[in-house]
Amino acid sequence: MIKKFLFSIFFIFLISFVYADSTEFNIVTSSGFQFSEISSTHQKAQSLDELNQMIQNNEDKLNEEINSMNKNQKIIYENQNKVRNSIYSLLSMENLIPNIGILVSDIARQLNGSVQKIIIAEEKIQKRNFFVRFFLGGDKKSADEIETELKLNEKRISDLETLKLRCECSGEIKNIFEQQIQIIKEEQNRLQRLIDSEKSSNGLFS
Repeated sequence: MIKKFLFSIFFIFLISFVYADSTEFNIVTSSGFQFSEISSTHQKAQSLDELNQMIQNNEDKLNEEINSMNKNQKIIYENQNKVRNSIYSLLSMENLIPNIGILVSDIARQLNGSVQKIIIAEEKIQKRNFFVRFFLGGDKKSADEIETELKLNEKRISDLETLKLRCECSGEIKNIFEQQIQIIKEEQNRLQRLIDSEKSSNGLFS
């Protein structure tokens, strides 16, 4: 009886593990969103009013994207969309922050690439099912991938804060600049909590 029970448990674990691995191959397309490279001709605002309108329009567009997603995907994208909109905002204000606009846009594009990698890794964590977690614990590999990106982003955030101090722009533009940096930092903190939780989650065989 004990052998049969252990065999049954092992069989369930094996099926769960295979299923978990098989769902990761189409991880990008499963979210219903395809990332694309940010164009070098990205539209840039020419005034504060235009910038605010562009930011609002992009936020509305991002919110529409998640309407058809499942619960786990929405959790990821509701958080990451805040960062994606911040990246969009930083790119859009390039002409409104003289002398540093190109540098800010370059960092924003690097952050965009990082967001793509983080979303893929976080989807893997969210898709890890109960049986895999029971036997193997948290997805430490994906947590490590996110942690690598966070470390790179810490330097990018520091560079943005340095550039902000050099910004020869209006108080309103500087406030928007600061808001985007703060949103990115808040997401860094959320992801660090996710990493800590995932790495501390141990399974029967781990």
